[in-house]
Amino acid sequence: MTLKEYLEKHIRGWLPEEPNLNGIKRTLGQRNFVNKPVLGLVLLSLGVTSLLFSLLIATRTDTVVDTSFVLEPNEKVGPYENGTYYHTHVISKSTLMSEVLVEGGRVNFTANGYNTQHLKNIVINQNYSLVIEPADDQYTFTFENTGANQSSIGFTLKERWLPFLALLPASIILLISAPIGTVLIIRGLRGNEQKRGDSSSGAVAGI
Repeated sequence: MTLKEYLEKHIRGWLPEEPNLNGIKRTLGQRNFVNKPVLGLVLLSLGVTSLLFSLLIATRTDTVVDTSFVLEPNEKVGPYENGTYYHTHVISKSTLMSEVLVEGGRVNFTANGYNTQHLKNIVINQNYSLVIEPADDQYTFTFENTGANQSSIGFTLKERWLPFLALLPASIILLISAPIGTVLIIRGLRGNEQKRGDSSSGAVAGI
C-alpha cells in the first residue's frame, strides 16, 4: 500500500463531505416561497401606514378670523371689512368652519364664494354654525341688521387644511412599496401552489 492510498483510506472520513448544492438550492427556494408573501405584506403595510400617519400629523386647524362688531338697525357690514373676507390656503385641501353669535336684533347673513349656495340670506337670531366643505379660493361674508334693535355680532372662522406637499414623502414610499409588495405576494403564492403541486405529484408517483 502506497502512502497516498494509506492517507486516503484513513483521513477521508475526517474531512467534510462536499455540500449538496441541489439540496441547498431547494431549501432556499422553499424558504423564499414562505417569506415572499410576508415581506410583501410588510412593504404594503409600511406604505399605507406612512401615508395615514402623514395625514394625521399634516392636517391643521387654524382660527383665521375672530372678530366682533355692533350693528344698528338697517346697518350692514361686509364684504371686505372688519374681517369679513378670507382666502384659503393654496395647494391644499381646505374646509371652512364658522360660528356666528348674535345678541339683540336679528341679522341677515350671506356668504359668497365656492360651494356657498346654501349660505344665502340666512336669518340669525342667536347662534349659527356653518361648514363649507370643500372650500377653495376667496370668500366674503356680509352681515345686515334687519331688525329694529341694535345687534352685537361675534364671528369666528376656522380653516382645517391639509398641505399636499406634506404628503409627498409618504406618497413616494407608497408608490415604491405597493408594487413591490404586490409582486412579492403574487410570486410567493404562486410558488407555494407550485410546491404543493410538486409534493402531490411525488406522493402519487411513490404510490
